Amino acid sequence: MANFRLHQAASIAITACALIVTGWIEGTDLSPSGYVAAGLAGYAGGLLPDIDHARSIPNRIAKGISYTAAVLLAVQQVTTGLEAGQAMQPSQVLIVMLGFLIVWLAWWLMDVIFEHRNHTHSLYGAACFSLFAAGISRLFAGDEAVVYAGVACFTSYTGHLLLDDIYSGSKAAIRGYRAPKRALVLFNRGSGLEFLLVSFFGLAGFVFV
Repeated sequence: MANFRLHQAASIAITACALIVTGWIEGTDLSPSGYVAAGLAGYAGGLLPDIDHARSIPNRIAKGISYTAAVLLAVQQVTTGLEAGQAMQPSQVLIVMLGFLIVWLAWWLMDVIFEHRNHTHSLYGAACFSLFAAGISRLFAGDEAVVYAGVACFTSYTGHLLLDDIYSGSKAAIRGYRAPKRALVLFNRGSGLEFLLVSFFGLAGFVFV
Protein backbone atom coordinates (compact mmCIF):
# COMPACT_ATOMS: atom_id res chain seq x y z
CA MET A 1 0.00 0.00 0.00
CA ALA A 2 1.39 3.38 -1.01
CA ASN A 3 1.58 6.05 1.70
CA PHE A 4 -1.01 8.74 2.32
CA ARG A 5 0.98 11.67 0.92
CA LEU A 6 1.49 9.87 -2.39
CA HIS A 7 -2.20 9.01 -2.64
CA GLN A 8 -3.18 12.56 -1.77
CA ALA A 9 -0.87 14.11 -4.37
CA ALA A 10 -2.04 11.64 -7.01
CA SER A 11 -5.68 12.32 -6.11
CA ILE A 12 -5.30 16.07 -6.61
CA ALA A 13 -3.42 15.66 -9.91
CA ILE A 14 -5.81 13.05 -11.33
CA THR A 15 -8.85 15.08 -10.28
CA ALA A 16 -7.54 18.19 -12.02
CA CYS A 17 -6.86 16.24 -15.22
CA ALA A 18 -10.25 14.52 -15.07
CA LEU A 19 -12.10 17.83 -14.73
CA ILE A 20 -10.19 19.37 -17.64
CA VAL A 21 -10.72 16.39 -19.94
CA THR A 22 -14.39 16.09 -18.99
CA GLY A 23 -14.84 19.78 -19.73
CA TRP A 24 -13.32 19.32 -23.19
CA ILE A 25 -15.57 16.35 -23.92
CA GLU A 26 -18.73 17.88 -22.47
CA GLY A 27 -18.03 21.27 -23.97
CA THR A 28 -19.59 23.03 -20.99
CA ASP A 29 -18.31 25.08 -18.08
CA LEU A 30 -19.22 24.29 -14.50
CA SER A 31 -20.43 26.85 -12.00
CA PRO A 32 -18.16 27.55 -9.01
CA SER A 33 -20.28 25.29 -6.82
CA GLY A 34 -20.07 22.58 -9.49
CA TYR A 35 -16.28 22.74 -9.52
CA VAL A 36 -16.16 22.58 -5.73
CA ALA A 37 -18.50 19.57 -5.62
CA ALA A 38 -16.72 17.72 -8.44
CA GLY A 39 -13.30 18.59 -7.06
CA LEU A 40 -14.18 17.27 -3.61
CA ALA A 41 -15.64 14.12 -5.20
CA GLY A 42 -12.39 13.53 -7.08
CA TYR A 43 -10.20 14.26 -4.08
CA ALA A 44 -12.27 11.95 -1.88
CA GLY A 45 -12.19 9.26 -4.56
CA GLY A 46 -8.43 9.04 -4.31
CA LEU A 47 -8.68 8.33 -0.59
CA LEU A 48 -11.89 6.26 -0.37
CA PRO A 49 -10.30 2.81 -0.90
CA ASP A 50 -8.58 3.18 2.48
CA ILE A 51 -11.73 3.97 4.44
CA ASP A 52 -11.70 0.24 5.20
CA HIS A 53 -9.00 0.97 7.78
CA ALA A 54 -10.70 2.69 10.74
CA ARG A 55 -7.51 4.34 12.01
CA SER A 56 -6.20 5.56 8.66
CA ILE A 57 -5.90 9.23 7.72
CA PRO A 58 -8.19 8.78 4.65
CA ASN A 59 -10.85 7.32 6.94
CA ARG A 60 -10.74 10.37 9.20
CA ILE A 61 -10.75 12.79 6.26
CA ALA A 62 -13.69 11.01 4.59
CA LYS A 63 -15.62 11.15 7.88
CA GLY A 64 -14.94 14.88 8.12
CA ILE A 65 -16.11 15.46 4.54
CA SER A 66 -19.28 13.41 5.04
CA TYR A 67 -20.31 15.15 8.26
CA THR A 68 -19.51 18.55 6.72
CA ALA A 69 -21.64 17.65 3.71
CA ALA A 70 -24.49 16.69 6.02
CA VAL A 71 -24.25 20.07 7.78
CA LEU A 72 -24.14 21.96 4.47
CA LEU A 73 -27.15 20.08 3.14
CA ALA A 74 -29.07 20.96 6.31
CA VAL A 75 -28.10 24.63 5.99
CA GLN A 76 -29.07 24.58 2.31
CA GLN A 77 -32.52 23.23 3.15
CA VAL A 78 -33.07 25.89 5.82
CA THR A 79 -31.87 28.83 3.71
CA THR A 80 -33.89 27.69 0.70
CA GLY A 81 -37.01 27.62 2.84
CA LEU A 82 -36.29 31.02 4.39
CA GLU A 83 -35.71 32.59 0.97
CA ALA A 84 -39.11 31.26 -0.08
CA GLY A 85 -40.64 32.83 3.03
CA GLN A 86 -41.27 29.50 4.70
CA ALA A 87 -40.31 28.62 8.26
CA MET A 88 -38.56 25.32 8.86
CA GLN A 89 -41.15 22.61 9.37
CA PRO A 90 -40.93 19.84 12.01
CA SER A 91 -40.74 17.30 9.19
CA GLN A 92 -37.65 19.06 7.82
CA VAL A 93 -36.02 18.99 11.25
CA LEU A 94 -36.75 15.27 11.40
CA ILE A 95 -35.21 14.71 7.96
CA VAL A 96 -32.04 16.60 8.98
CA MET A 97 -31.72 14.56 12.17
CA LEU A 98 -32.33 11.37 10.22
CA GLY A 99 -29.61 12.35 7.76
CA PHE A 100 -27.05 12.75 10.54
CA LEU A 101 -28.15 9.43 12.04
CA ILE A 102 -27.69 7.67 8.69
CA VAL A 103 -24.19 9.15 8.26
CA TRP A 104 -23.19 8.09 11.77
CA LEU A 105 -24.67 4.61 11.33
CA ALA A 106 -22.95 4.13 7.97
CA TRP A 107 -19.55 4.95 9.46
CA TRP A 108 -20.16 2.75 12.49
CA LEU A 109 -21.04 -0.17 10.22
CA MET A 110 -18.02 0.42 7.99
CA ASP A 111 -15.62 0.58 10.93
CA VAL A 112 -17.06 -2.69 12.28
CA ILE A 113 -17.48 -4.65 9.03
CA PHE A 114 -14.77 -3.48 6.64
CA GLU A 115 -11.42 -5.23 6.46
CA HIS A 116 -8.44 -3.77 4.63
CA ARG A 117 -8.00 -4.51 0.92
CA ASN A 118 -11.32 -6.24 0.42
CA HIS A 119 -14.34 -4.87 -1.50
CA THR A 120 -13.32 -1.20 -1.31
CA HIS A 121 -10.15 -2.18 -3.18
CA SER A 122 -11.89 -3.16 -6.42
CA LEU A 123 -13.35 -1.61 -9.55
CA TYR A 124 -16.79 -2.55 -8.24
CA GLY A 125 -16.12 -0.44 -5.15
CA ALA A 126 -14.89 2.39 -7.39
CA ALA A 127 -18.11 2.29 -9.41
CA CYS A 128 -20.37 2.22 -6.33
CA PHE A 129 -18.66 5.07 -4.50
CA SER A 130 -18.38 7.13 -7.71
CA LEU A 131 -22.13 6.81 -8.25
CA PHE A 132 -22.65 7.93 -4.66
CA ALA A 133 -20.28 10.90 -5.08
CA ALA A 134 -22.07 11.92 -8.28
CA GLY A 135 -25.44 11.74 -6.53
CA ILE A 136 -24.30 13.82 -3.56
CA SER A 137 -22.73 16.37 -5.93
CA ARG A 138 -26.07 16.70 -7.69
CA LEU A 139 -27.73 17.64 -4.40
CA PHE A 140 -25.23 20.48 -3.96
CA ALA A 141 -24.62 21.73 -7.50
CA GLY A 142 -27.38 20.37 -9.70
CA ASP A 143 -27.34 18.16 -12.77
CA GLU A 144 -24.30 19.86 -14.30
CA ALA A 145 -21.97 18.40 -11.66
CA VAL A 146 -23.04 14.76 -12.00
CA VAL A 147 -20.79 13.68 -14.88
CA TYR A 148 -17.81 15.73 -13.68
CA ALA A 149 -18.03 14.38 -10.13
CA GLY A 150 -18.57 10.78 -11.22
CA VAL A 151 -15.65 10.79 -13.67
CA ALA A 152 -13.33 12.59 -11.25
CA CYS A 153 -14.14 10.22 -8.40
CA PHE A 154 -13.81 7.07 -10.53
CA THR A 155 -10.49 8.01 -12.15
CA SER A 156 -9.02 9.14 -8.85
CA TYR A 157 -10.26 5.99 -7.10
CA THR A 158 -8.79 3.67 -9.76
CA GLY A 159 -5.56 5.66 -9.63
CA HIS A 160 -5.32 4.79 -5.93
CA LEU A 161 -5.81 1.10 -6.71
CA LEU A 162 -3.15 1.19 -9.43
CA LEU A 163 -0.67 2.92 -7.13
CA ASP A 164 -1.29 0.29 -4.46
CA ASP A 165 -0.53 -2.51 -6.92
CA ILE A 166 2.61 -0.82 -8.27
CA TYR A 167 3.93 0.05 -4.81
CA SER A 168 3.17 -3.34 -3.25
CA GLY A 169 4.46 -5.29 -6.24
CA SER A 170 7.71 -3.33 -6.42
CA LYS A 171 8.30 -3.60 -2.69
CA ALA A 172 7.66 -7.35 -2.75
CA ALA A 173 10.01 -7.84 -5.72
CA ILE A 174 12.82 -5.89 -4.06
CA ARG A 175 12.49 -7.69 -0.73
CA GLY A 176 11.83 -11.09 -2.25
CA TYR A 177 8.48 -11.94 -0.72
CA ARG A 178 5.05 -12.62 -2.14
CA ALA A 179 3.02 -9.53 -3.07
CA PRO A 180 -0.37 -9.03 -1.36
CA LYS A 181 -3.56 -9.57 -3.33
CA ARG A 182 -4.14 -7.11 -6.14
CA ALA A 183 -6.35 -4.05 -5.72
CA LEU A 184 -7.07 -3.19 -9.37
CA VAL A 185 -9.52 -6.04 -9.96
CA LEU A 186 -13.22 -6.13 -10.82
CA PHE A 187 -14.20 -7.79 -7.52
CA ASN A 188 -12.16 -8.56 -4.43
CA ARG A 189 -12.52 -11.01 -1.59
CA GLY A 190 -14.42 -10.07 1.56
CA SER A 191 -17.51 -10.74 3.59
CA GLY A 192 -21.00 -10.69 2.17
CA LEU A 193 -21.99 -7.91 4.58
CA GLU A 194 -19.14 -5.77 3.33
CA PHE A 195 -20.21 -6.37 -0.28
CA LEU A 196 -23.81 -5.40 0.58
CA LEU A 197 -22.69 -2.20 2.31
CA VAL A 198 -20.55 -1.17 -0.66
CA SER A 199 -23.48 -2.00 -2.97
CA PHE A 200 -25.77 0.16 -0.83
CA PHE A 201 -23.65 3.23 -1.64
CA GLY A 202 -23.94 2.46 -5.33
CA LEU A 203 -27.71 2.03 -5.09
CA ALA A 204 -28.10 5.26 -3.08
CA GLY A 205 -26.00 7.12 -5.64
CA PHE A 206 -28.11 5.73 -8.48
CA VAL A 207 -31.25 6.99 -6.74
CA PHE A 208 -29.77 10.48 -6.16
CA VAL A 209 -28.55 10.75 -9.75
